[in-house]
Amino acid sequence: MFFTTNRETVSGLASDCPPLSAVNAFVRHSQQIATAYLLRRCHTGRLQLDQFALTAEDLALDCLADLFRRDDEGRLVRVQAYLTSIGWEDLDDAGLEIALRRLIFSAVNEGLFRRYRESDPAVGRLIRTIKQYAAGHERIDLRRGRSTHVLDLRGATTDRLGKPTMPPEVLEAHLHSLLGAPPQLPTVVDALADLLEAHPFYAPSVSLPDLALCIRNVLARRAETHGEPVADPDGIDEQDLRRLVQSHIEKVIARVQWDMQSLYVARRGLPPALYQAYFYAVRDILRAQFAESGTPDFSFREALNAHVQAVSSREYRKTHQAVLEYLVNLSRTRLLGQVAPLL
Repeated sequence: MFFTTNRETVSGLASDCPPLSAVNAFVRHSQQIATAYLLRRCHTGRLQLDQFALTAEDLALDCLADLFRRDDEGRLVRVQAYLTSIGWEDLDDAGLEIALRRLIFSAVNEGLFRRYRESDPAVGRLIRTIKQYAAGHERIDLRRGRSTHVLDLRGATTDRLGKPTMPPEVLEAHLHSLLGAPPQLPTVVDALADLLEAHPFYAPSVSLPDLALCIRNVLARRAETHGEPVADPDGIDEQDLRRLVQSHIEKVIARVQWDMQSLYVARRGLPPALYQAYFYAVRDILRAQFAESGTPDFSFREALNAHVQAVSSREYRKTHQAVLEYLVNLSRTRLLGQVAPLL
């Protein structure tokens, strides 16, 4: 990836006269990352390309268009402002790539929001309703970001706000338990404040369009009908497909459990029984998401409670949340690499 091997390219993007070679490289790289991100959302059921009548590649370019916008002087306005704001020259190669991926993902999510707003009025209604509740909330600040509204935890320190933003799949996993039936958005905003305050890995901040899209995706999943599945093009019926996916889940979990044991058990002193319970919960979560009929509406804490008795919400956030979410996301990523073509 050119960002880790050619900092001159990034320097060109940040200049007042970006060279064509740097712009072309940035466009290609951004489209590759955005396309892969959109395909992953398709494979996990959070995006339906049919709704937009576009390929993933075309949708990626459509979402990224604003990122490539120039001013009258030929500068990449948004990219230049972002690179300046993060102090890119002081970042190492890994940190620079993470920061640029964050910019690309943000642009894609904003582009998806614009598309959803055009084709799905429900997203616009969610935006307006959440904004109404967040505007007067005692623990949430509603501010205008570079190109969208953002919800921040009030009083969050600068170092916490500098952490990576919560990925949509993690936010959706929490929303499954936060959204009641019917969903009560004031309660969701309260619970979101708790989540942003407690989560150790991610910034206590979420863009309003991202939150609305995640809520829409969760509610859409709940509303799906449970009719007969469409036949697999390779002739694999539902039962065989489920067994195949479950087999992959078992293999992935066994590998991740082996790979992570020295870190969590040997070095961090996690009790072996608790470590095993985490992977029982990971198995239940992945089966619900990929190998079972219906929708995965139970929370990570509920999955853990099936194997560790009486874990309260407070205890879960303080003791178990960070480790379990990391193990789920690591296992899910490896699983998707193996079974995405089947799903």
